Amino acid sequence: MIKNNIFLKKYFDNINNKIEKLKIHFLKNKKDLHSKRGFILLISKKKKILKYIKKNKKV
Repeated sequence: MIKNNIFLKKYFDNINNKIEKLKIHFLKNKKDLHSKRGFILLISKKKKILKYIKKNKKV
């Protein structure tokens, strides 16, 4: 369980970093629709991870 939590944290941090980079990218390139699709996919992955963590959280 600990290894799984560490993996999820690293994966989640990696997704957050990519999202932040794309936010900066979109400030300069507003019409970049191909990157926008990837951005939306990253956000959906982030939501799924948060949902999984909430569901499997053990107190």
